[in-house]
Amino acid sequence: MRLFRHFGKIITVLLVLIASTDFAKGQTSVEGGFSIGFNRHTFSVDDDSGILQPGLALAGTYGLPIIIKKDKWELHTGFYGNELSHSFYFDTRNGNTFGQRSFENGISSFKIPVHIGRTLQWTNLTSLTPQIGFAWLTSQRTGLTGTSSGSYGRYVEYETVGRTVNKHKFLAEAGMDINFAIFRGMKLTVGAHYSLGLQKVEEVDVTYEINNQSYEGTMISRGSGWKFNLALTLPLYK
Repeated sequence: MRLFRHFGKIITVLLVLIASTDFAKGQTSVEGGFSIGFNRHTFSVDDDSGILQPGLALAGTYGLPIIIKKDKWELHTGFYGNELSHSFYFDTRNGNTFGQRSFENGISSFKIPVHIGRTLQWTNLTSLTPQIGFAWLTSQRTGLTGTSSGSYGRYVEYETVGRTVNKHKFLAEAGMDINFAIFRGMKLTVGAHYSLGLQKVEEVDVTYEINNQSYEGTMISRGSGWKFNLALTLPLYK
């Protein structure tokens, strides 16, 4: 809740500053709304045996986008809840595969993006907005994030220990929005964005045993991956 209050203060001050300058000239407008979507989270695996493999990790994302426009240029920011799930499986040397290829529990985080974009009109009712920028990501948890254990019949037994490496980190981001004009400035947006993590977010140590032989590996998350979202925005000031 403290993050929400601080973010609200920052946005309020920013809007007041803009309103006191460019708004009077009628050159700047502000849009806001709500966004939902999902992340396709990717991570790397450090495992000398080559048995431990990253799976497909999907999790939801939601938030409040803020778009500040001046002529055809746009500043995209906002406040988003960002789930970082993880998954893994075991690709054994005899060709058998065991484990999860779908998402498992991960960590929750908040994200504040700062993107610069430019509107490219496509048709009378649609436009494209390529964007580039960065995002600040902060975890809701620090230290140990969770433990788990399990087995796959008599073939694989495993234990995991997850921990947050950095609470605050930065991501480089780029993407594209497709905008559809609906009614009186209301807009439906479909977007796809890629995040490239610049710092480690979480490490998950995996200890496992196959055919009475023990192995160790580590899954490393930097918050990288694709985000696909659907947003509805409307003018707040124009």
